[in-house]
Amino acid sequence: MKKVLCLLTAAALLLTLCACGAEEAPSEAEYYWRAETESRYPLGLNGVIQGLAASDDCIFLCGESEDGPLLGRIPYEIREGRAVPGGMEAVELPELAEGRRMLDLDFGAGKFYVLIVLPESYLVLTCLPDGSIEDNLSPVFVGDEEPKSILVTEDGGFCLRSLHNICLYDCTGKQTAAFSDYLSDLYPPLLIGGDVFAQSLPMGSGAVRLCRLNRETEKLEEIRRETEAEYLPRSLCRSALGTALINEGRELLSIGPDGQTETVLNWAELTGETGTEYRYVCQLNDNNFLMTPGDSGELILLNRDYRPDERKTLRIGFYGQASAMLSVLQNSYAHINGDYRVECIGYGSDEAGLSRLMLDVGAGDKLDIVVSDGWQVDPSGGFADLYPLIDADPELCREDFVPWMLNRLEDGGQLKQIWGGFILSTMEARGPLTEGPEPLRLADCQSYLDGIAYEGPLFGSIHTKENLLNNIAVNLLSAAYDEETGCYDLRTPEVMALLALCNTRPLDFTFDENGRIIQDEPALVSVTELQLGSPGDKKEEPAAPVRYFDGSDSGDNFSAVFCDYRACYMIPKTCADKESAWAFLRTMLKEDWQLKTFTERGIGFPCNAAALERALAACMQDERREEVSTILDTGVFHDYDMQQLSAILVEGMRPYFYGDSSLENAIDKTQSRLNLYYAERHG
Repeated sequence: MKKVLCLLTAAALLLTLCACGAEEAPSEAEYYWRAETESRYPLGLNGVIQGLAASDDCIFLCGESEDGPLLGRIPYEIREGRAVPGGMEAVELPELAEGRRMLDLDFGAGKFYVLIVLPESYLVLTCLPDGSIEDNLSPVFVGDEEPKSILVTEDGGFCLRSLHNICLYDCTGKQTAAFSDYLSDLYPPLLIGGDVFAQSLPMGSGAVRLCRLNRETEKLEEIRRETEAEYLPRSLCRSALGTALINEGRELLSIGPDGQTETVLNWAELTGETGTEYRYVCQLNDNNFLMTPGDSGELILLNRDYRPDERKTLRIGFYGQASAMLSVLQNSYAHINGDYRVECIGYGSDEAGLSRLMLDVGAGDKLDIVVSDGWQVDPSGGFADLYPLIDADPELCREDFVPWMLNRLEDGGQLKQIWGGFILSTMEARGPLTEGPEPLRLADCQSYLDGIAYEGPLFGSIHTKENLLNNIAVNLLSAAYDEETGCYDLRTPEVMALLALCNTRPLDFTFDENGRIIQDEPALVSVTELQLGSPGDKKEEPAAPVRYFDGSDSGDNFSAVFCDYRACYMIPKTCADKESAWAFLRTMLKEDWQLKTFTERGIGFPCNAAALERALAACMQDERREEVSTILDTGVFHDYDMQQLSAILVEGMRPYFYGDSSLENAIDKTQSRLNLYYAERHG
């Protein structure tokens, strides 16, 4: 009986301890900072933000847009801990001389102060938060340097700073003090406890000094600190809370009058990167921040939330180019969606790695998402249809994507893959080929050049037999396919002429004494990837005219559409939670993420229809956009099937190129293999 009582007592005690434990707060390890970012372009993709500040309900920014200098306000409110901005409202500027430039702005004393440089003077506008302009001041700045930033003081005065000079002004714009230090670099001043402080870096020193600006002596008085500061300010920081902030790259710090700092946020923890890329950082409240990267028009909204760590782990398999940069992608993917913990698995880029990948795809719940370059992994084997996931999505629908992309990627009415972006490739003709032949056919170019007595080479030395065939293979196959019979016919005069043209090229590359391929021939025909260019730089038309082999004149079409590198996404059928996998994947397919990726990388085209339209409008003139539209409509899709068919074509023509077979015999065998592959794949 005693033994039973002891057992009951122990059980009761255990239950009591468990109950107490349930009421205790979770340990530190069970919480994490969940971060969510959103990118906006209030000045347009080709704009540049030159100033950023905020009050407790309004964001002001200034800079250069495509239409010239622009000042704007964005009202915002806090909902459930998140800053929710409204639309951009332009502030009407007074009539100013041509050549004006926005330099910076700040908020203080209930107003926004905007620093503008004129051809021979400076102007400071004071604006109320509703966007109305209250006053304009004409401060005189000492020294031979242009001011770089403005700081508003508590009494409504302000401070202008250049690299070696700082001037203080009262609320009327009259100068009250001037400071110069040509032996140090001066960083943006800080308002701490009502006093103006400056950070300076003496020449030849690695330690940053914190100095109070003494108005009476007009001297910079260094504040002694227990330890030397190792940080250099990387951004111009503002805070709607009135906090003095320093972004030193690893962390965003607040600083007090004694020089002591406290961490506001850790960049790597929230974004996976350093804060060195940001030109402006603005704190709205404890958990909402704004950032502007470099000389761009991107405004990033960052919201963070300290919450229990209940994240689902997603396992993402990478094959191809992505696998070679796994550590970089692991860091990037870990911060795409704060609701998921990401585990990245590399499978290499060889046949053995592909076999391992496909085994894991089919062997149970091992992978949630597969990422590749778009042509290495067969989407028909073991991958889920994405259409039901898109159709059930509350924010994304089929119409949000470039329409032809989904149509061309689907197989039997199912969408087994989706591309995050695409690349356009085409062949171009230059020089005398811009005038003829008409229509533009590659097989006719040499005879046309002979007819006008042009003796230069048609191709550069990079175009060997196989290289040229590789470059035109997908388009040659597209032209050889007979939709009525469902077969490939390589015996058409057009196809045979192109194969014979490939055979006129050298069998191998020419190398110099260092083993490098010689590419010194001025080619009239070459392969090119069309680029959008960088936002803010609408590409001018080339000085020399160019004709594209895009079929627009009923000639040859050598345009192709490729998946952007590392941007082919698939969800295995064996994924146990496809909805969660899609919830993560959809983040990379939304307009803001697509534009952010494009502006950062500067290559490829977005797959999101709205993002593509904005990118084209920002970076291309109308004539170039029409050319891109033509190539989008006519370009051949280079997917997994086309890659396999192209490999069959190139391999089948090798005996002909090496002189071991006639063209007819090589065509017979190659055509048979092509049709066998196609029949097995598509019936």
